[in-house]
Amino acid sequence: MLKNEIKILIVDDDAVFGATLREALVRDGFHAVHVTKPDDALAQLKLHAFSLAVIDCMLPKTNGRELAIKIEEESSGNTARILMSGIFKDKNFIRESIANTRAKSFLTKPFELPELFQQVNEAIGHLIDIPVSPVLELMTKSIVTPGERIGAINKSETINGFELPWVFSLLMHQKISGLLNIVTADGDPASVGFKAGEIVQVTNKDQKSYFGVLLVEHGFISQEELDDAMELTASAKKLGERLVDSNILSPHAISIVMAEQQGIRLGRIVSNTSVKVTFVENHELREEASIDTNMLNDIFNDWSSSKFSADWIKTFYTPWSRNKVVKGPDFSESNRTMSSPSVLRASKLLGLIAKGITLEAMQIESGLSDTEFYPAIHNLMLGGCIRFGEEMKNTDVQVQRKRLKKLESDLGRQNHFERLGVSSKAKDIEIKRAYHDLAKTVHPDRLGSDAPIDVRDLARKCFNMIQEAHEILSNQTTRDNYLLELEQGRAEKILEAEQMMEQARTCLTKGDIRRAKEMLDSAVTHVPMTTELRLLVMWAQLKTAGVEKDARTIMTLKDQLSAIPPEDRHNATYFYIKGLVLKATSDFDGAKRAFDQALAIEANFVDAKRDLNVLQLQAGNAGNKPVDLLRGDLKDVLGALLGGRKKR
Repeated sequence: MLKNEIKILIVDDDAVFGATLREALVRDGFHAVHVTKPDDALAQLKLHAFSLAVIDCMLPKTNGRELAIKIEEESSGNTARILMSGIFKDKNFIRESIANTRAKSFLTKPFELPELFQQVNEAIGHLIDIPVSPVLELMTKSIVTPGERIGAINKSETINGFELPWVFSLLMHQKISGLLNIVTADGDPASVGFKAGEIVQVTNKDQKSYFGVLLVEHGFISQEELDDAMELTASAKKLGERLVDSNILSPHAISIVMAEQQGIRLGRIVSNTSVKVTFVENHELREEASIDTNMLNDIFNDWSSSKFSADWIKTFYTPWSRNKVVKGPDFSESNRTMSSPSVLRASKLLGLIAKGITLEAMQIESGLSDTEFYPAIHNLMLGGCIRFGEEMKNTDVQVQRKRLKKLESDLGRQNHFERLGVSSKAKDIEIKRAYHDLAKTVHPDRLGSDAPIDVRDLARKCFNMIQEAHEILSNQTTRDNYLLELEQGRAEKILEAEQMMEQARTCLTKGDIRRAKEMLDSAVTHVPMTTELRLLVMWAQLKTAGVEKDARTIMTLKDQLSAIPPEDRHNATYFYIKGLVLKATSDFDGAKRAFDQALAIEANFVDAKRDLNVLQLQAGNAGNKPVDLLRGDLKDVLGALLGGRKKR
């Protein structure tokens, strides 16, 4: 609601004082009405829907406390109340009055206007619509001009770094060329260059080159060829040019790998922190590599399963729960997004889009879990396949009940930052906007007047948790104390988890899988799932006896491997786990390449050497499944070893 649409009723038999309050509230932007008699107040209540009543306790015929109770009954609890008095100032009286009338607060006369405004804001501030972030507002528009896109970005002040993919998608336009400048809350700069519908350059704090690693990973060259080329330090030419000159590499391979390297750098820019964004038009950008729309959509899909948690995506879309989901400007079966794994897993959604139902109704009707539903929705939005239509004021009670029950459960296990979907370095405007976006979705006053009591109670519980988060985070002192509390507990848990992971790794190397699993299970309960922890857990699973025969588990492990963020996929442990997964799927050539890559990064990786030896011993035994030398049948192990010796 706009501020001037919110009606406030002032009940005070002091005509001068009441008129003064009315004038002050009107100047502050509210629609205010002043009456001097309780009967007139009740008559006004029948004519208009008041969001708040400010009531003096000393009134003729009916005292203010009794009137407050009647107003609650007449408005079905939809009119908040603030009591005031210049006579009754006893603390016990004030406490009893608030308890008996369920008033929001009690003002003792005389009071200053800032105190009144503060109490009014606390009572009904959640009803005041704060404009949606200009960038996010474009999620409701199918046709947006280049000027509107650039204007919205430059008006958005600060945004969450996880919202950058949406900004990237807006700038992928044939008529937009220029540089998106990004500064994190820590002051780290980055930039992304756009030119006629493509990303042509990416710069960030970490300009590490992945060029050689990616060449080997894609099979364009061998590790030996890369090592030889790297030794030619006297050459002034770049690595790619040296390889092309030596007829080892095709120029086409360079463009592919350079684009993928840009994608990795792009991924390092997108993180859960506060960022300031500005866009400067420039049609003379230097083209370093090219990421087109299809490749960017593939990157978005990768991030949906590896970078963003389902919790964050869900919180991001919660304010849109009651909006209709409609077809976007790029809705087409040929859109690359439609064939992305996350959308294919949630293919039921595609048939529901044409129905024009709300987001919350879509999830209920689809029967999809949060981890299936929200990544698919996010991909469809980023890919231009969906947009949001009008907000539905009255929605199905059963849908509301299910959504609120799930939301109550989610909020109960989240910290205050997670509840609002903001980073620990969010600016005040981000916190305020996130709170209002969520509050207008879950506040009981936003429900229809015929909403059942249990649904209203659920909404109240959800709102109270969101309000608690806002109260803590909107005050710098309480926010700093809360952060300190979180960090202290987190630091101890992280240290303990790191020790467990190190011990688990040792156990894995020794073949003590049971003990490794115990330690990793304990570590998972102490800290959020990191890339390193996920890889160690997968390692333990893959080394469990009989797992290679369990097709469902292997498929799950393949999905988990794809959930590793792209920028974290270039270390020895990742390639080793990748080799184990490929080996379990009988891709022995791919497994060998992965083990080779692990050893190229970490030459003394004992486990990678061991598994590589197994594959090499069986290299001439085509068609037979490789034997695990540590846990295989004795006859098979001896056969593999003896077979390897004969070939020597």
